[in-house]
Amino acid sequence: MFATIRVYSGSSELADALVENESEVKRLIGDIDGFKAYYLVRTADGAAAVSVYEDQAGATASDEAAAA
Repeated sequence: MFATIRVYSGSSELADALVENESEVKRLIGDIDGFKAYYLVRTADGAAAVSVYEDQAGATASDEAAAA
């Protein structure tokens, strides 16, 4: 298993947008081969997202999708 952890700090507006669009984000990364799970956690100054994949290729593709 491979996980990607993305921390979005210093922007409550970005955290709000991630929460509001969580199903869309999950759909985008859920279509990547090897997808296992997605978690979005609010933090004191933003949010953190965790994506879990069967292999490194899926985790890398998730990073690329998040960047786009």
